[in-house]
Amino acid sequence: MTLVRCYGMVTPMKRETTNSIRYVLEELLPPVLRDSRFMRWVFRGYWGKLVSDLEDFRARAHHVGAQEYADIYAGLLRIHEGTDNSEVCIQRIIESTVDGDVLDVGCGTGTLLTILSGDPAARTLAGLDYSPNMIRGVVKKTRELGLEGRIQAVCGDAERLPFADGVFDVLTCCNSFHHYPNQAAAIAGFARVLRPGGILILIDGFRDNVIGWVIYDVVVERIEKHVHHASWTECREM
Repeated sequence: MTLVRCYGMVTPMKRETTNSIRYVLEELLPPVLRDSRFMRWVFRGYWGKLVSDLEDFRARAHHVGAQEYADIYAGLLRIHEGTDNSEVCIQRIIESTVDGDVLDVGCGTGTLLTILSGDPAARTLAGLDYSPNMIRGVVKKTRELGLEGRIQAVCGDAERLPFADGVFDVLTCCNSFHHYPNQAAAIAGFARVLRPGGILILIDGFRDNVIGWVIYDVVVERIEKHVHHASWTECREM
């Protein structure tokens, strides 16, 4: 298995744009201001009860069931239209799907899969997500786009993939790996369903330098809790 890390959307707001917003919030604003009662009051004034729901969700993330996870996720505002991936990441994925079967783990509503559906080199396209609402979104999207026979949507656990051994050539996991409580088990499952010489494309936050360590190991974990952005070394050793 070849492991590829990619860091990095499409209109109306690109991932690069939201990364810039995140940079301002997480690096430029002093924590004493960003985490203050005033800022929470501002956020609650705009998003209402959603802010409290997210704080509660993050505190209980490891114990939340599939349906509760789906209900909370359905209430989130969609900052990104379509996929969370940058254009660089999408191009890297397309280049890797040369005459192969593709599985997207944590597929959301399947936007990446619909992009790949236009590539004849991608023989089979399958998406897996833990949220039933997301899978219903995939089914709806593929029906609207006339891709019902092109994309397979499966509701399941990324750490217990419901697929046979060695059935995919490329596996993508985009911006969800840091939420998995047992990342080594997930990587082992990814390797199991990939054919010999298969490619795993893991897209997540970059934390392999001092700035990344501060952002993800200090700031993000403090705010979101129960998340872990694995380093490149960690991923290779899993």
